[in-house]
Amino acid sequence: MSSNSYLSGIFVNKALSSSGNWVSIGTVTGSGDFGTIGINVTNTSTTDNVTFSLAISNETTPNLQDYIESNLTLSPGGTLSRSKIIAGIGENVLVLASSNSLACRLYGVTQGTYQSETNVGGSTTTTVISDVSTSGSSGTSTTSTLAGATSGSVEYVVNQFGSSQMIIMTFINYVNETSTSQIINFPVDFNYTPMVNSDILDLDLQVSKSGLTINSPGNSTAFNGNVLITGI
Repeated sequence: MSSNSYLSGIFVNKALSSSGNWVSIGTVTGSGDFGTIGINVTNTSTTDNVTFSLAISNETTPNLQDYIESNLTLSPGGTLSRSKIIAGIGENVLVLASSNSLACRLYGVTQGTYQSETNVGGSTTTTVISDVSTSGSSGTSTTSTLAGATSGSVEYVVNQFGSSQMIIMTFINYVNETSTSQIINFPVDFNYTPMVNSDILDLDLQVSKSGLTINSPGNSTAFNGNVLITGI
């Protein structure tokens, strides 16, 4: 099964691992030279560890130099996030896992078209979507960091494409033990309330045209994961 959403070159793609087999989460294609991507993997098992490797390669089976993670182990419910990865046009994002319990999420932006492939239970789905033209747009990108109220941080990148805006946020051991929520104000207001995709469980987020409110959990939980905000 695959799920994709697109806006001016923005994509989100999901896949499940296949025990002992390399699975292509997605292939980056387009008229530009590269894509900027992020990867999130979560062990959905409630009882068993899962060992996995990640690679970015021009091949469907990677060489050793293509690995970006090798033989990592996630405990039940564990999550790993990687962001701000530069991938060349035509490269495959691949995962090899010891079980089929690893949920994989790929997101990012490219110029041109994006072709996604997912292999779940032996079946493959391929989708090719043409990007919305951003001709004449400034194509600006800014990076900022919000310090967690107690510890950790939120790193976020704001990409603007004409009237469209994409904000990629990565929560890194974010902790807020206080009773005060934190707000990230967008550099430019959206015309309409934007769409939010989050892979962070139990963290209450509220979005408006002008910013994102991270409602205080008021405890010592450390949150890790990614949030993608898109709109016009």
